[in-house]
Amino acid sequence: MRFIVFSDIHFYKNPSKSYITDWGCSSWLIEQLRIVDQIFDFAKEYNIQYVIHNGDLFEEKNRIPQDLYNTVWMQFKNYSKDFKIILNTGNHDRILKREYSSLQPFSDICTVVDKPTDYIIDDIFMRIIPYGMLDGNLGLPKEKYKSYLLFTHEDIAGLKHGSTDYTS
Repeated sequence: MRFIVFSDIHFYKNPSKSYITDWGCSSWLIEQLRIVDQIFDFAKEYNIQYVIHNGDLFEEKNRIPQDLYNTVWMQFKNYSKDFKIILNTGNHDRILKREYSSLQPFSDICTVVDKPTDYIIDDIFMRIIPYGMLDGNLGLPKEKYKSYLLFTHEDIAGLKHGSTDYTS
């Protein structure tokens, strides 16, 4: 099995760091869409079936503009014809910690992971755990598999990276 994993695309118009093009689209959003196109182009070139986005598809979970949402949904709908897309739920995708996710409308075209879920594909065991649901979900199955993979989207409290302080 071949797959690509990426995360934290944080689709957003970002008005403070972009300009509006002649056709009315944010330059920031255009760049994000282009990056996702490149990921899927790579997957197609190398005959990769599965594309996993491991959380934070959108930046503003409680106020996603409708045109932005529709643009991203259409991009993923087009790719869902040729790929199996799995969307893990990140902290920016949750409207409430264990409640509704902004990804739910994608469930018609992608697999949306909103609770810890196990997949077995080509003798590879994968566990995908959404944000805030890591507790008690790390035990391996008793069955033997070729590989075991864990995907989760979590904050690491107190992490310091360079001059930036990331805390939850």
